Amino acid sequence: MQHFTTQKTVSFPKRSPSVKALLINDGISLTNIARKLKVSVPTVSKVVSGKASSKRIQEAIAHALDLKREDLWPDVREKS
Repeated sequence: MQHFTTQKTVSFPKRSPSVKALLINDGISLTNIARKLKVSVPTVSKVVSGKASSKRIQEAIAHALDLKREDLWPDVREKS
C-alpha cells in the first residue's frame, strides 16, 4: 500500500487592512463616531463597508485614525 503526501500551497492576495479592522485595532467604535457626528450607527457602518459614501463620515473616521481620507478610500480624490 502506497501513501501519497500532497502539499497545497495557498496564497492570498495582499490587501491593506480594512477600515473596520483599523478602527478595532485603535479601539475606536462605530458607536462613538456615530454619536460624535449625530448619525446612526448603521449609517457609519455602511460608509465603513463601502455600501454608502459620506465625505463627512469618511473625514471623521480618517481623523480618528490620524490618516487622510484618501488613504482609507483611495478611489476618493480631493478636488483641487
